[in-house]
Amino acid sequence: MYGVVNNYLPYRVPSLVAQRATKEVEFVAPILMVTGMLTFSLAYAAQIALVHYFAQNWRLTTLYALSLPITGFYALYYWNNLQDRLQRLRMLRLFRQQRPAVEKLLRQRASIMRLLADARAAYLAGNEL
Repeated sequence: MYGVVNNYLPYRVPSLVAQRATKEVEFVAPILMVTGMLTFSLAYAAQIALVHYFAQNWRLTTLYALSLPITGFYALYYWNNLQDRLQRLRMLRLFRQQRPAVEKLLRQRASIMRLLADARAAYLAGNEL
């Protein structure tokens, strides 16, 4: 929760700006990067200044400053891990409830993967000349 509370706003603002700024996919990443650099820098500076103002202790302020990116990355990792687990649980529930449909999807996936492997092999064989 600490990582989410301290990093949520600077994390969300770039995506909101990118969504409103453009619909073209090739411009989204640069917009995210630039606004992310700005929002994280400004947010971290403001948070560190507030902590220093109230704590009046440079050691606590330094520890807080060091904790911001570390806990932010951990919160992001935890969220992604949680999403993956929930997706697997949904798939298992679907597999239990509608087994024939899921088995059909898995067979189709295997067929598509074979076709892609064959296409890749044909492409590589054609480029060896």
